[in-house]
Amino acid sequence: MDKKSILHLTTVTNVVAGAELLILELTRHQKEMFSDYQICVACIKSKGYFNERLDAAGIENYNLNAKKNIFFIFAFFKLVMLVKRKKTKIVHTHLFHGGIMGAFLKLFCPSVTLIHTRHYSDIYTGIKRNQIRYFLDKYLVNKAADVIIAISNMVEDTLVNEGVSKSKIVQISNGIPSEIDTDYEKLMDDKNKLLLIEINQKIMSYKKKYPDAIIMYCLGVFRKGKGQANVLNLMYELTKRNINALCVVIGDGVEKKRILGLIEKYELKDNVLLAGFQNHPYAFVELCDIFLHFPDEEGFGLVVAEAMREKKVVIASRIGGIEGIVDDGVNGFLVSPTLISEQLASLEKVKQMSNIDKKEFLDKACDKFINNFTIDRFLKGHADLYKRILS
Repeated sequence: MDKKSILHLTTVTNVVAGAELLILELTRHQKEMFSDYQICVACIKSKGYFNERLDAAGIENYNLNAKKNIFFIFAFFKLVMLVKRKKTKIVHTHLFHGGIMGAFLKLFCPSVTLIHTRHYSDIYTGIKRNQIRYFLDKYLVNKAADVIIAISNMVEDTLVNEGVSKSKIVQISNGIPSEIDTDYEKLMDDKNKLLLIEINQKIMSYKKKYPDAIIMYCLGVFRKGKGQANVLNLMYELTKRNINALCVVIGDGVEKKRILGLIEKYELKDNVLLAGFQNHPYAFVELCDIFLHFPDEEGFGLVVAEAMREKKVVIASRIGGIEGIVDDGVNGFLVSPTLISEQLASLEKVKQMSNIDKKEFLDKACDKFINNFTIDRFLKGHADLYKRILS
């Protein structure tokens, strides 16, 4: 007898950011827990790096090949046929386009249970900047979904403000592993090993020349609203004030040209070290003391929880889901993503900390992570929801 299936539907294939990492963890876990079902992933766009990661994890995956919006309709009917062929019981959609396609799917496959994870909030800027998208979210995705997973208090508040009944919302915070594999020799390719050595040498030379130097990093996909430009604005201000500082920028993406342009414009090539996209960024994170994260919108902030796990001082935007992770002044600092005076004030507070105070501060950050944002909590929340639906 053919197995029925559980299908995750998402958009991106060429990068593996927060949402994609969580889908990887979730599908691996579901493959073990729900062995009576086929666990598979459908990606709206063409085959890319995310598919390679799914293949390596042994997760069945498909591409709908909607390279441009004009192909969306063809991709949709591929999805309909896939869902019917796989006898799909649950379709779990992720990100905006996944949510839209899932909403239309419900019209053609009404017996499917539709779960949608809302990975973003929009109370501040975010997706609400595009009024068409906001309208589709509010009146199409929210109404079609049988269950909506909110990844933070802020996202739940956003959904309620959009008119979603609380009975439809399940809050499950994102999660990450409590421990990571630190065998970087095994995990990294030769090119990135050499890059790591090069950046480490630059940091050591800089600290030797300037013992009071501030060593920071930022981490994330180069995408509009993710805040790398705000970090560079701060770095420019630090250099103008003759404050010795380095920032390791880990990531890549569609905004790379703009980021490189700002580095050149502000003459920051000696103060900003580009690490590029990294599958295993923690070898670079280990070299730094402070994590800067200044996005304009953030539904949760997985990289913030990761920094707290790694016991790095967090200075992050006072927005969205980040406010549910960082307790300002207790285990991190919250600032305006664009107000440099607040960012400088937080750096000064870090500088004034004694070693004992800093250790206590970072221990509190790590405790907040362990008690709230581990992958085990994330997986249990989803398992409980799925069991309830499948029973």
